[in-house]
Amino acid sequence: MEKPFTWEHGPFEDCWRCKGKGTFGILSVGGDAVTKRCTRCRYSHAQALPALDKKVIYLDQFAFSELHKLRTGQRRSDNWTSFWAEANDLLDQALLWQQVILPHSDVHHSETIVSRFAKGLRDTQEQIGGDMEFVDTDEVQLQQIDEFARAFFANDEPVIDFDVDDVLDGNRNDWLPDMRISVGMNWSSFVASTRKGRAASHSGVTSLIEGWRVSGDGFNEVLERELGAYLESRRGAILHSMKLFEEGLAENDLLAILNISHSFVRREMDIVHHYARKAGVPEEGLTSATTSFWNSLRNREQPFGRMLAYVFAALAAQVKGGRKSNPSAGFMNDVRAIAAYAPYVDAMLVDKECAELLRHGRCRAELTYKASIFSLTNAGAFLDYLRRMVECAPADVRRHASLVYGC
Repeated sequence: MEKPFTWEHGPFEDCWRCKGKGTFGILSVGGDAVTKRCTRCRYSHAQALPALDKKVIYLDQFAFSELHKLRTGQRRSDNWTSFWAEANDLLDQALLWQQVILPHSDVHHSETIVSRFAKGLRDTQEQIGGDMEFVDTDEVQLQQIDEFARAFFANDEPVIDFDVDDVLDGNRNDWLPDMRISVGMNWSSFVASTRKGRAASHSGVTSLIEGWRVSGDGFNEVLERELGAYLESRRGAILHSMKLFEEGLAENDLLAILNISHSFVRREMDIVHHYARKAGVPEEGLTSATTSFWNSLRNREQPFGRMLAYVFAALAAQVKGGRKSNPSAGFMNDVRAIAAYAPYVDAMLVDKECAELLRHGRCRAELTYKASIFSLTNAGAFLDYLRRMVECAPADVRRHASLVYGC
């Protein structure tokens, strides 16, 4: 006779209330507790689990893709097969032993939409990253702009503490749930617009590089221009928004028109206006106050923009040094992810191209960020990093993880 289905699962123990033999099992895991319930009398109680302090690792899209192909048997054997197999095993162990989270972001989402195995890749990202997501890259930048605008109008020093929990959507130190519910979504309607935006971004970078080749600009010239372009970039964004609005109006595209009010530059203006009003600036003075903020030299210190500027400068140095190839199609997505999350997370596994740019002498000397940067260039060091994480898992956490997850 088959045992009837129950939501409770092992390991089972005797219920102290109804004295049922082997009827008291695990109902759910999550947050900071495991809930157990008797399959017979339905008595339940929650048992506290050990406190956690998980590391946060950003995996580049190429890493998620390799892990997906490995897990689904689609990956062809090559010189990197053993690396990805060991990385997969170590990541699984670190995840189950509650030592790390691997959130996905809007950058992953954009890259996944245009993937030929989009649905499966998205599922793998959710399996590995769980319910944890990064705050969108735009939101990270706006958080920093908010602080710099506050400081500007308060005549104060901007303070950003780079707390990783500020860039996470969810509780980093929740125990992994023992059950995952996935809702399939069809993102195909977004493929065309995503590819169009990706192509436009790549074209823009390519045009920049051609300009550097003509002018002979290198690290110093590009860095100074990028750091000093805050006001100019905002004016350009406003003009671009106006153009999109006019195009939407001409085509009766209501969604395009509505999107203008939620554009990045519009939201930044709302932030600046908020702090200007708070400082006593009258309505008629808001435009002038916004221009003054955008023209402030302190904006050169905004972490997101500063990181972008240095990476572009390092790319210009490579071009001046004779680099012939253009960056990959997803280059801007990769750079935005690094600019957004490197100051906050513990480690990042990125592509070799971006890792090499960050190794430029002035990038190493003048940029400060929390993340240890790994790529396939130092693949062994990444595996060592994961091994140390697994080895350092506290005994009580490992014991509880073994009980509730069977790992």
